[in-house]
Amino acid sequence: MRPSVVALGKHFGNLGKMYGEYRFAVSPNEQKAWRGFLDQAFVRVFREYVWRDWFYYVPPAVTAYLVYDWAKKANYQSNRKNPEEFANDT
Repeated sequence: MRPSVVALGKHFGNLGKMYGEYRFAVSPNEQKAWRGFLDQAFVRVFREYVWRDWFYYVPPAVTAYLVYDWAKKANYQSNRKNPEEFANDT
């Protein structure tokens, strides 16, 4: 096992050089926290799940509504009283 540079007794200022690795980033304190929130949260979600995939849920929803409407009308027709049966009542 190779001993680390710290175990060899060097101070943190003289530990060693790392070549070929460069990282550029903005610290979390310097970033804008709400940048693009509305676009990412609402507009993008609407575009991805509603606008693009409408054919997955619009036809079943329309079909379900039409069946529901037909069932309500058929139920009303079958359960109402026939006025001809009560024509001779006083």
